[in-house]
Amino acid sequence: MPAKTNPEAARALEQVKNLRGCDVHVTTILSSVDESVFRSLGVLVTCDPKFQRKALYRM
Repeated sequence: MPAKTNPEAARALEQVKNLRGCDVHVTTILSSVDESVFRSLGVLVTCDPKFQRKALYRM
């Protein structure tokens, strides 16, 4: 539900700014899109050097 009509969603969006400076660890290598989302939030990300799929290249 959109934050305009759901007060809980609106409260959650208000807290996004508090993620800045947090550390996150993921167990796969992130896509460039995911990396940019975390970067825009100011979240520091580490990851295990494992691809999500067995294929080396994404198609």
